[in-house]
Amino acid sequence: MPIRSGLWVLGPTFSTRRGTRLPAPLSGSKLWLDFQPTAMFKLPIRLAGAMLPPWFAWRTRRKTDQAGAQVLLVNRVLMPVAFDLKKGAVIRSVPHDEAAELLRKVGMLRSAYECPNLDYDHELSLLHEEFIAGTPFRRVPLAFQDACLSGLTRRVAGAHRGALTAPDRAAWLDASRRLLAEVLPNESEQLSARVAAIVSDAPTGWIHGDLAGENIILRGTEAVVIDFDRVMLGPLFFDPLHLLLIEASLGNPAQLRAFFRGAYDDALATVSLPARGNADRSALCVAAVGWKLSRAMTSWEPACELLSHTLAEGIALQQEGAAAPVAVQFGTT
Repeated sequence: MPIRSGLWVLGPTFSTRRGTRLPAPLSGSKLWLDFQPTAMFKLPIRLAGAMLPPWFAWRTRRKTDQAGAQVLLVNRVLMPVAFDLKKGAVIRSVPHDEAAELLRKVGMLRSAYECPNLDYDHELSLLHEEFIAGTPFRRVPLAFQDACLSGLTRRVAGAHRGALTAPDRAAWLDASRRLLAEVLPNESEQLSARVAAIVSDAPTGWIHGDLAGENIILRGTEAVVIDFDRVMLGPLFFDPLHLLLIEASLGNPAQLRAFFRGAYDDALATVSLPARGNADRSALCVAAVGWKLSRAMTSWEPACELLSHTLAEGIALQQEGAAAPVAVQFGTT
């Protein structure tokens, strides 16, 4: 028996059967969705989501019919997202200017990453995004994560290049130095010059800006990136470093330890200054978190916590006498 799904509180939407499972949607929740967790949202959340402006467009029968949508669910930021299960697309209402900017940025990003197909319906103001049927990054074995990280690092070296403005570099350097003085005051002077060299000379271009395990889907041996809200001009090493640091902060320190042992030095050398030891690797981490802070992608306390956790791993390895590079073979994506 069909059961109404999504925001059914204010009236009928699309229908699906209980337990219908959808591939991880690009515009929806990063988790696999089905009817049951969606329907269990509390009433105030349903009402708040239903009253958002895009909801009115989805209630227009003509638009929903032409969109070909079969299921309407709600993503984690309370925006209605429709799914065309036959064509394998996520459909959402996007203004023309916003869609044009998104398509431009994703076009730049395709030089470095495999991205889903996007198509914009100008008449109906609907963006159709291919959803990727694959395995989320965090669900694959560690060896495949290593191969993915190394492969993505090498691919980002081919990104469209672009120069940062002087104010952007100045803000980046200032944020990095403040973090360094707060987190590692005893070595601030020694590392500051290394960080300054990275900020001054590291290659820059179009980056994803929020590369983390939840934004990577493995389709066979191919890594596809999703979620393009933070595509920007930035240091090319930021994406792989951000992926490494975020995953380590979520309880997977193996890759971070491999980084401090030199396992990723060759790959990172294609997108940053060569790392010749743990001091250089620590400086890269400081610069990565400093960039994140300077672009207002995090606040002061979380940034300090992330950097503290990261540098603690490097210091621990030095104390264990395990800082020498190790031979690690990684595949490519």
